[in-house]
Amino acid sequence: MHANTLLGTFFDLTPDWLVIHDLQGKHVRVSSAYARAQNRPAETFVGHSDQELGLINPLAHLPVLDVQNHPSRSELLTELQVTLQGKDYAVCATRLILRDPDGAPWGTFSYAHEVTRERSMERELEQQHAFLRNILDSDPSLIFVKDREGRFTLVNQAMADLYHQEPEAMLGKTIREINPNAAEVERFEAQDREILKTHQRRQFPPYFVVGPDGQKRWLYTTKQPLYSQDQPLDYVLGVTSDLTHLRATEEALKTREEQYRQLWQEAHRKTRELTLLDRVQAAIANKLDLAMLYDAVVDAISDQLGYALVIMTVPEGDRVVRVAYRGYADLPLTVASEGSASGYTIRTRRPLLIQDVSTSSNYTAAMPGVTSCVSVPVFSGSRVLGALVIESEDRVLDNQDLSLMQRVAEQLGIAIENAELHERTKLDLTRAHALYQVSQTLHHTGSQETLLEQICQSVMQALPARWCLIYIMDFEQEQVEYAASTARDASPLPMISFPELMSGLTGWTLKQHRPTLSLKGQADEREGPQVQQHRSSNDIGSLIVAPLIYQGKPIGTLTALNNLDDPDFSEADVDWMMSIANQVAIALAQRKLINQIQHLAYHDPLTSLPNRLLFEEQLKQAIARAKRLDTKLALLFIDLDGFKNVNDTLGHHIGDLLLHTLSGRFKERTRESDSFARMGGDEFAMILNDLRDPADAVQVAQKFLDLLKMPFHINMHELFISASIGISVYPDNGTDVNTLLKHADTAMYRAKASGKNDIRSFTPELAEKARERLSLETDLRYAMQRQELQLYYQPIIDLQTLQTIGHEALLRWIHPERGFIPPDRFIPVAEESGLITALGAWVIHEACRQNAEWQRAGRRAVRVAVNISMIQFATSNFVDTVKSALHESGLGVEWLELEVTESVVMHDVKMVTERLTELRELGVRVSIDDFGTGYSSLKYLQELPIDTLKIDRSFVNTIQKDAQEAPLVKTIILMAQSLGLNVIAEGVETIFQQEYLQSLGCSEAQGYYFSRPLPASQL
Repeated sequence: MHANTLLGTFFDLTPDWLVIHDLQGKHVRVSSAYARAQNRPAETFVGHSDQELGLINPLAHLPVLDVQNHPSRSELLTELQVTLQGKDYAVCATRLILRDPDGAPWGTFSYAHEVTRERSMERELEQQHAFLRNILDSDPSLIFVKDREGRFTLVNQAMADLYHQEPEAMLGKTIREINPNAAEVERFEAQDREILKTHQRRQFPPYFVVGPDGQKRWLYTTKQPLYSQDQPLDYVLGVTSDLTHLRATEEALKTREEQYRQLWQEAHRKTRELTLLDRVQAAIANKLDLAMLYDAVVDAISDQLGYALVIMTVPEGDRVVRVAYRGYADLPLTVASEGSASGYTIRTRRPLLIQDVSTSSNYTAAMPGVTSCVSVPVFSGSRVLGALVIESEDRVLDNQDLSLMQRVAEQLGIAIENAELHERTKLDLTRAHALYQVSQTLHHTGSQETLLEQICQSVMQALPARWCLIYIMDFEQEQVEYAASTARDASPLPMISFPELMSGLTGWTLKQHRPTLSLKGQADEREGPQVQQHRSSNDIGSLIVAPLIYQGKPIGTLTALNNLDDPDFSEADVDWMMSIANQVAIALAQRKLINQIQHLAYHDPLTSLPNRLLFEEQLKQAIARAKRLDTKLALLFIDLDGFKNVNDTLGHHIGDLLLHTLSGRFKERTRESDSFARMGGDEFAMILNDLRDPADAVQVAQKFLDLLKMPFHINMHELFISASIGISVYPDNGTDVNTLLKHADTAMYRAKASGKNDIRSFTPELAEKARERLSLETDLRYAMQRQELQLYYQPIIDLQTLQTIGHEALLRWIHPERGFIPPDRFIPVAEESGLITALGAWVIHEACRQNAEWQRAGRRAVRVAVNISMIQFATSNFVDTVKSALHESGLGVEWLELEVTESVVMHDVKMVTERLTELRELGVRVSIDDFGTGYSSLKYLQELPIDTLKIDRSFVNTIQKDAQEAPLVKTIILMAQSLGLNVIAEGVETIFQQEYLQSLGCSEAQGYYFSRPLPASQL
C-alpha cells in the first residue's frame, strides 16, 4: 500500500510522460504531465484504450524493448518530434516490456522526457557561436586564444591566412608546429609566458614576420589573459594588427619628405642663382665702360651669394691685376701669374676648381682663412680678357659654384663684346636705315614702274652710286618687261636692249646666279664691245650687278654704277646690294603672284569673264551710279537650254570648248560700258547701263538669242544651242543686288517653263508664282512626315468578264490648310526640286504594302500599277527600290506593274532598255502609259521588254455615238495585238465607249464609267 502511494505521487509530480498499458492496450496508469499534454484528467485514462478515448498515442510507433537486452540507457532512448493537441514537443522516449516476478510479460511502459527547451537553447548557442565566428573572421586583425601549453583554442580567418592555413587546421596545435622560424617562435612563446605569469595586459613593440610566401609583414600585437568571474584563466588572448601598409606609407612619406627637402634646397639655390644672373644682367645692361662692367658684376656676386672674396683680374705681363673686388680690404693689387688661380685660368683658358687650397700649387694666399677657390676665364669672342675668382671660408665650393661663375662670365663676356661692337654698329646704322627704307618701299601699292623707281632711289641713298638701274626680263619673249633708272648729280643713262644686256656683265650675272663687281680702269672680259663702249662714253667707273633670283630662277637685275671720279665699290657694298636684290626679287614675284590670284578670284578660269563675285560687285557699283545719275539699268540672266546634253553625249571637254566659244561670241557684242560675266555652269549675266527704255533690254536679249542661231563648230561637231533669258530692271524690279538677281532668275525660269529659247521680263505676278512654288515645295518636303499623302486606287476592268483585275495607284495630297492639291500642281515641283525620287519610292512601297495587305485579308489577288517619273526611272538604284518594296511587303512580283510614259522611253533608249531588262528578269510587268501622245518608234516597241500599252484618254474621248469610228484607237489596238502586247484603254466614261472597245478586242479598260479613284478603305 505504501508503494502504491509512493508510485502515485511520483506519477503526479514527475514532469516526464509515463504511460503503462496492459497487453490489451488499455491504460493502467498515466502521469499527470502526460494527461496535461493530452488535455484531459489522468483518471479518465485508466481501463480504456487510446482508440476508445479517441486519442493518438505519440509513442505507439516506438519498438518495445527489453531492458534485459539493453543495459545502456543511451541505447534505450530515441529522440523524436511529436505533436499533441496541436503543440510540438521534442522528447527522448522509449517503450519497455513489463514482466511479472515469474518473468512473464504483462504490459508495456512508455517513457518520454521533454527536451524542447534544451534543444532551443542549443540552437541559440549555435547561432551565437556562428555569429561570433563571423565577427571574428570579418575582423582584419589577427585574433587567437592559446591555452597554458600554447595550443590554439581559437583562431580567426585573418590569423589562419597569415600561415596559409584554415582556422580548424590550427586548433590544438602550437606555434612551433606551424611556424618554422625558431626566432619568431621563441619571441611568441616568451610573450605568452609573460602574460600567464603577470596576468597583465601587454602591448608589444612592432615586429615583422616572414610568411610562407616569403613576404615580410609588419605586425603589432596586444596580449592579455582571459578571466572568469574576475579570476584569470590559463588562456592567452592575442590581437595582432597588420602594420605593413602603414609602415610602407611611413617609409614612402619619409622618402617623399627627403625628396621635397632636396627639391626645396635645389629650388632655393636655383632662385639665388637666377636672382644673381638677373642682377648681373641688369647691372651690365647699357654699360659700355669696362671698369663699370667689372664693378657691377663683382657687387652682384658678393651681395647675392655672400662669398668671402670676389675678384675680377686681368693679365699684365707675368702678373695678374685686380680691377674689381669685394670682401677683403687688404687684398694686394697684383700677384704673380705663376702659382695663382687666376693666372692658371688666363694661361690655360680653362676654369679651375680648388676644393682644398692648402694642397694646391695653383693658389696664392691673399686672404687668411680661405678653404676653397673657383676661377673662370672671361672671353670676348675668342680672346681671354681676364679671370673671375671667388673664394670661400666656411663652405667647400663645388661644381655648381663653378657652373654658376661660368654663366656669369658668359654674360660679362657678352656685355664686353657689345661694348666693342658699339662703334661698328654706328658705322652700319646708315646702311641699315637705307635697307629699311627699301623694305618699306616693297609694300608700295602703285604701278610697277613707280615701285622700281622708289627702289632705285633707296639704293642711291645707301651707296656712293651715281646711277641705279633695275631690269625685269621676259626670258621667253627675250625682251625687257620693265625697266627703271635714277641718277644723282649726273645725266640719266639710256636703257639697254635685251640682247645688249645679255652680252655683258648682266648676262654673265644672270647665267651664274651670283653678283659681280667690276672696278674702274680694269678691262673685263665678260663685257662685250657694245657694253664697253657704252660704259666708256658715259664715264662709268665701277659697277655692281646683282641678280634678282626667285625660287632658283632669274627674273632681272639690280645695278649700281659709279663715275670714274668716284671711289670703287667694295665687297661689303656687293653684299649689301645682294641683300637688297633678294628682297626685291621676292617682293616682285609675290606682287605678280598676288595679281594672278586676284584675277583668278574674280574671273572665270575657262572663259576669263568676270565671275559671280566680281559681277555682283560690278552690279553694286552700277546700281550706285544709276542712283546717282537717276538712270535705269537692266540685268539679263542667261541660261543655256539643253547644255547638259552636250556634256552627257560629247563629253565635258566639248562642253568647255562650246562655253569658251559662246562667251567669246557674246563678249564681242557687249558694249564697253556694260558688263558680261559667267555666273557658273551654263549661266551668264549682263548689266546694261544707261537704259532709256526697258524695251531696249528685250531687244538686246533678242540679239543674243539671234547670235545662238548660228552653229558652233567644235572639234568636227556642228552644235546648235538656245538660251532662256530673264530680265529685271533697276529701279522698277529692285534696288539692290540680291533682289535684281533673284527677279531676273525668276523671269528666266518662267522663260524656260514657257518652252525655252524665250525671253521673259520680271513682273510682280512672276514673283507671286515663285513664292507660291517655293511655299508648295516647302510643304511638300514635310508632307510624307505629316502623313498628308495618300494613295487612291482606280480599278482596271477585264472587258471580257467585267471583273476587276487590277488597280492603278494614284498619288493624292490632302493639305491641312490648302485642301486637295491636284497632282499636276505638285508633281512638277517634286521633279524640279529633286523630291520625286523619295516620293516615288514611297509610292512603290505603299502600293506594294497595300496590295499585300489585301491579299493577306483574303481578297482575290490582283495586280497594282504604279506610275514612274523619268527622273526616278533614271536613278541608278531604281531597281533596288523595287526589290526592297517587294521584299518588305511580301508581295509576289507578278502582282506589281510599273507604268512609264513614252517620253521616258525615248529619253535615253540605251538606259531604258537596261532598266526594263532588269525589271523583266525580276518578273515585274511594265506598261507604256499615255501611248500615242509621244514619239515612240515602232522599232523600239518591238525591241523593248514591255507588256502593255495604255491608250491615252485623249484618244478614247474621240469614241462618240454620233461620231465616226476612232481610227487611231483601232490602229493602236491592232498594232499592240500584232506585237503580242496587252492593251488598256484609259478614260472610259460611257457604255458606248466600253462596247466599242470590246468590239475592237481591247482587253482591259479603266475610267469613271467603272469607278473613280478611291482610297483603299472604300474599295
